Amino acid sequence: MDTSAGVPGAEPSLICRYWQPEWGGIEAQFRDGNLIRLAFAEAPAAVFPGMPPTAPFPAPLQALLQSYFSGMAMATEDALRVVPIRLHGTPFQERVWAALTEIPHGQTRSYGQLARALGSAPRAVGQACKANPIAILVPCHRVLAAAGLGGYAGARDGPALARKAALLHLEGAI
Repeated sequence: MDTSAGVPGAEPSLICRYWQPEWGGIEAQFRDGNLIRLAFAEAPAAVFPGMPPTAPFPAPLQALLQSYFSGMAMATEDALRVVPIRLHGTPFQERVWAALTEIPHGQTRSYGQLARALGSAPRAVGQACKANPIAILVPCHRVLAAAGLGGYAGARDGPALARKAALLHLEGAI
């Protein structure tokens, strides 16, 4: 998936850090002006080992995240017009990630529902969600297990799963 046109203020191979007090650290990585990674981080090195933040967040992305965390609904297609992304994965992962962007703010889908829509298995969809490099904008947090939240960011419990629940609560989905 490539919505590239470049973010003003983002340079090649640029790492940026943004701190949202209630949510913790958020780090972004850009390549050639396109967002290639957006992740929650407890500390800068937690996401990008050996690569310290080198610049402030580009204003369009910071404004988008501030709006989102203040509780404003965010349509993924609108966000991707503001912040161009470039996703690199297997063809299947990219199909799953594209399907994630179609789940509306405030709604959820199950791994099984996505799997049926893609002609795949729920576990494969879960693995593609786990590999999603762009949190929030490619909303893997909106995908639930049949019997509960499921996992988030590769974890089935702890702070990562609590963050998934908090994001869904923020969106009014749970």
